[in-house]
Amino acid sequence: MTYPVAARNATEKAVAGSHRPDAAGRPVAGQLDNNGWRRRAGTIGHARLSQANPMSMSNVFTSDHTTGPPPGAATALPEMLRRRAAREALGHILLFLAFFYALNPPGDFLVSLWCVIPAAAVLTAVHGLLWRNLHRNRLPGASVLSSRLGAANRLTLLRGLLISLTAGFLFAAPGGDPAASTFLAWLPGGLYLTAAVLDGVDGAWARLTGTTTPLGQALDVQYDALGVLVACAVAVGTRRLPAYYLVAGAAYYLFQLGLWCRRRRGKPIYPAGSRTFARLMAGFQMGFLGIALLPIFTHKVLSVVAPVFLLPLLAGFVWDWWVMQGRVSATAIRRWETRVLTLAAKGPPVLRGGFLVAGGGMLMASPAASFSGSVLIPAGLGFMVVAGVAGRTAALLLSLVLAYQASVAGISPLLMTALVGTLLILMTGTGNGSLWRPEDAFLLGKPAGREPSLRLDSRMQKKDTPLGASMNRFSFQSTIVKLLIVMAAAGLLYWAWRDVSLGAVVSAIGRWGWFQWLLFAFLNLFILGAMCWRWSFILRQMGHPVGFAALIRCRMGANFLSYITPGPQFGGEPFQVYCLVTRHQVPAEAASASVAVDRLLELMGTLLFLLLAGIAVLPSLLENRAAMLTVVAVMAGVILVIGVLLYTLAVGDAPLSRLIGRAAQFVGWQKGVPNLVASLQAGERQASGILTDRLCGWYALGGLLQWLGFLAELWMIYAFMGTPLGVYAMLTVAVAARLAFLLPLPGGLGALEASQMLALTSLGGDPAVAAAACGIMRVRDLVVISTGAGLALSWPPSSFRKKPLRPPCGD
Repeated sequence: MTYPVAARNATEKAVAGSHRPDAAGRPVAGQLDNNGWRRRAGTIGHARLSQANPMSMSNVFTSDHTTGPPPGAATALPEMLRRRAAREALGHILLFLAFFYALNPPGDFLVSLWCVIPAAAVLTAVHGLLWRNLHRNRLPGASVLSSRLGAANRLTLLRGLLISLTAGFLFAAPGGDPAASTFLAWLPGGLYLTAAVLDGVDGAWARLTGTTTPLGQALDVQYDALGVLVACAVAVGTRRLPAYYLVAGAAYYLFQLGLWCRRRRGKPIYPAGSRTFARLMAGFQMGFLGIALLPIFTHKVLSVVAPVFLLPLLAGFVWDWWVMQGRVSATAIRRWETRVLTLAAKGPPVLRGGFLVAGGGMLMASPAASFSGSVLIPAGLGFMVVAGVAGRTAALLLSLVLAYQASVAGISPLLMTALVGTLLILMTGTGNGSLWRPEDAFLLGKPAGREPSLRLDSRMQKKDTPLGASMNRFSFQSTIVKLLIVMAAAGLLYWAWRDVSLGAVVSAIGRWGWFQWLLFAFLNLFILGAMCWRWSFILRQMGHPVGFAALIRCRMGANFLSYITPGPQFGGEPFQVYCLVTRHQVPAEAASASVAVDRLLELMGTLLFLLLAGIAVLPSLLENRAAMLTVVAVMAGVILVIGVLLYTLAVGDAPLSRLIGRAAQFVGWQKGVPNLVASLQAGERQASGILTDRLCGWYALGGLLQWLGFLAELWMIYAFMGTPLGVYAMLTVAVAARLAFLLPLPGGLGALEASQMLALTSLGGDPAVAAAACGIMRVRDLVVISTGAGLALSWPPSSFRKKPLRPPCGD
C-alpha cells in the first residue's frame, strides 16, 4: 500500500470514528462509558449525546459510547481470552527487547536506556488500552464475548508495537544532511509508515472476514491518536519538524480534555456534523509525519510545508468544538459544507493553471537542475496534474520530486510555490474539468463502501436495472476513451521532444522582450474580437443584440471548456447558449441557432483554408501520394456536407429535426422526441433568417479578419525568434497547426508540438525553434484557460429562468 492508501485511515479518523462498527453498523450511546463517567440524569439528554460519525474531526470520543458492558460489569472475561491477551503482550515484549538489543548492544548502557524508557512507556500504554477494552471483544450479533482476538485485532496490536518502537527514537541525534544518513536514520519513518499501512489493512480484513468487534474499533481509534502523538514528538525531538508541530499530536488529547470538562460540569454536547474531508485530511497528516521522519528532506523544506498540513487539522478540531458546544447552527453547518464542496470542485482548476505557470517558470529559470530526470519527470507529472489524469497520485509523486530538488539544490520562491500548489492539489483533488479521477472514488468513499452519487437516486444506482447497467457501461467506456486520448497525447509529446535540447528552446524564447509579448497579446485580442464580431452580427440580425464585452466574456468561458474537452473545435457551445439564456434572456431557440450558425461558419472557413492551402503544402508533409489524396478527399467531403447543410437551412428546410425524428422512429425511441424536434425546428427557422439576410458578407469579413490575425500571429512567433517564414513556409506551418487542432485531443496537446516540428523540419528549420514556438502558444493557451475558467466558474446556474425572456427587438 502507498501513501494515498494510508490517507484513508489516519489520525483524524480517530476523531472521525472508526472503520469497525458494531453489529448494527453504528456506535450506540450507553449509560456508562469505559472511563467510568456516568451520564447525569436530566442534564445531558440522549438526543444530545454525540453519535459516532466516520467523517467528523472530533468523534474520537464517541468510541467511548460503543456497545458492550463496561468494566466491572457482571460479564466476566473468558479465561482463554485473558491468556491470549497475556501471550500477545509477552510476544511483544520479547520482540521489543530483541529490537533494542540489536539496535544498541548492552555495552552502551546509557544510549540503550534513553531509547528503551520512552518506548517501554508507549508499549505499556498500548497493552493497557488492550486490557482496558478487552470486555468489548464481541463479534457482530453475538451475545457473549469471543475468546479469540482474531487476525484483525492482532494486526491492530502490531501497529501499537510499531508505534512503541518508533518512540524509542525520541532522544536520537538530530537528523543532518540527508545524503549522510545511516540505516538507523530510516528506521523511525519506516516503522511509522508501516503502522500507517496496517491501519488500512486491519479494518479491511475485519470487514472482509466478518470479524469486526467494538474492541477493534476502540483500539483503532486510540492507537491512531497515540501514533500521531509519538510521531510528532519524535519528529520534533530529532529536529525534523518545528517545535510548534507538537500541537498536532496534542490536539486530540486537548479535545478529549475539553469534552471531559463539559461532562463534569453537566454541559450539553451536541452531535458533530458529517465532513468527508476530515478523514482524508487525517490520512494526509499520518502520511506527512511518516515522510517527515525519513532522512530525505531537509529541515527547511519540511518547515515550509508543515503549515499546509497542520492548519487544516487544527481548523477541523476548532470547527467540531464549536459544533459540539452548540455555537454553530444546523443551517450554518449546511451552508459551510456547501461552500467547501463548491470550492473543492471549482478552485482546483484555477489552482492547476497557477501551478502550470509556477512550474513552467521554474523550469525556465533553472533548466539544468541537479536532480536526475528534472525535466522529464516533473514535466510528465505536471502534465498529469494539469490535465486531471490521476491528479492526486501525480501530485503526490510531484511533491516528493520537488521537495527532494529543494533539499538538494536549495529553496527558491518559485520552487516552493510549485511545491505548496502541488500539496494543495493533493488535498483537494483536481476538481472540475479533470479527465480521470480514480483516487476520489476510493479516498472519498466510506470505509465500508463507496458513497452513492448525488446525481442518481437509489433506483439508478442498482446495477441490475437497465439504466444503472447502461450508466456503468458508459462510464467504463468513457474512461477507456480518456485513457486512450491521454496515451496518444503522451506519445506525441515524447516523439516531438525526444531529440530537442531544452537549452536551445529556452534560448529561443529568451529572444522575446516586453514589446514582443505585448504585440502577441494584442494580436490574440484582435482574433478574439473578430470571432465575437461575427457572432454579434448574427444576434443583431435575429433581434437579440447583446453587448460586445459580454460576448467576449462568454466566448472566453466557452474557449476554456473547448480546450479541456477532446477536440478544441467544439465543447464550449452549450456554455455559450447558457450564457445567452440566463444572463441576457435570449430565447433558447434563438441562442442555439446563433451559436450553431456561428460555429458552422467558422468550421466551414477552417476547412476551406485547409483544402486550398493543403493542396499546395501537403506534398511536402505527406510523402505518400495516396495518403495526401485521402486527406484532401476527406476535407472536400466534409466541406460539401457542411455546404449542403447551410444551403438547406437557408432555403427554409429543416434537415436536422427531420433526420433526428426519422432516426428516433427507426430505433423506437419516442419519449421526449417531439419536444426535441419542435425545438430544433424553431432553431432552424431562426437559422434560415440569418443565412438569407444582407449581412452574409459581414460574416465572411469577420472570418477573414480572424484568419488574417491567426496567420500574423504565427508569422510573428517565428520571426521574433530569428526564423522569418516565407509564404510557402507560412502556409505549411499554418496547415500543420490547424490539422493538429482538429484531432480529438484536448487543446491539440502533443499533436501541435509534433505537427510544428514535422513541418519546420521538412522546411530545413531547427526543431528547437518549433518547440519554442509551441511553448509560446501554450503560454497563450494557459492564459485563455485560466481566464476562461474564472469566467465560466463565476457564473453559477442560479439565475436560470428567474427573469422573463425578452422578445426580439423587432416585435
